[in-house]
This record gives sequence, structure tokens and C-alpha cells, in this order.
Amino acid sequence: MLLRTMVPKNAYSEAARSRFATNDAFSDVLTGIAKLTNEIVDEQAAALPDFAAPTMETLSPDAPLHSLQVVSDLALWWESNASAFRDAWSQLIVKTAEKDDPPPTRSIAGQLHTLEQAIEKAEPLDQLAVNLLAAAEAVEKWEAIQKHQRVREASLRR
Repeated sequence: MLLRTMVPKNAYSEAARSRFATNDAFSDVLTGIAKLTNEIVDEQAAALPDFAAPTMETLSPDAPLHSLQVVSDLALWWESNASAFRDAWSQLIVKTAEKDDPPPTRSIAGQLHTLEQAIEKAEPLDQLAVNLLAAAEAVEKWEAIQKHQRVREASLRR
């Protein structure tokens, strides 16, 4: 995207969505995070400041001087508005200062934290599944041994 045609709000929204909503890992697997990202980005984009490109009626929008003016105005606008975009990004991903502090649920970090907790709760079930598979294998071995034992006992009775 060219700076002279960039709309900062749209660029932010597109970057956040491409990273956390339309990315295959999120859109196909972590659909809850993709949905939340879209909701948060919609709210943030509505609140972010607008950049109004300068109008130079005498020059074509493709003229180099017009492009230079747009980029210059964008740079000056960015100096006073960059913090709103940094804050929006920080709110979206949320990095906590303390490791023990859980992130807010309504953030990507919060959703990942919830997922990690669910996985931790599933670990005992994983161990149970391993134990059940081991028991099933033991039963199969025992049945094979029992089959041979029945043959031996039957031949002794004859």
C-alpha cells in the first residue's frame, strides 16, 4: 500500500485481522479468537482518529507534488495520533506486566490464557486415555494367553 493512499484506520484493521482473524490458524482452528478479534477491531476502528488527506484541487492526485503533500501531512498527523493506534494494538493483544496477573478475557492474550487453562485441565484426561489404551492392550495379551490356556486344559481333559 502506498503511503499517499493509506487510510490509517483501515490499515490498522487490515493488519490486525490478517494476523489474528483471517490467518488460517485462527480462522480454521481458533475461531473464537478470530471472532473476538473482529469484534474488538470493529470497535477500535470506530474510535480511532481519521486522517483527512489534503485536497489540492489544482493538482491531480497522481502528481508527485500532491503525493509528497499527502505523505507530509500523514507524517505530521501521525505524530499526534500514533499513540491511539499503539493503545489499540496493546488493548487487542494485552501483555501483562506480571506473569501471575491473568490478562483480560476480552483480549487475544486472555483467550489464549483460557485455552491454556482448558488444556491443563485436559492433561489428566490425556493420562487416563493413555492408561485405558495400556489396559486394552493388556486385555488383548491376556485373551491370547487365555486362548492358549484353554487349548492346553482341553487337551489335558482328553
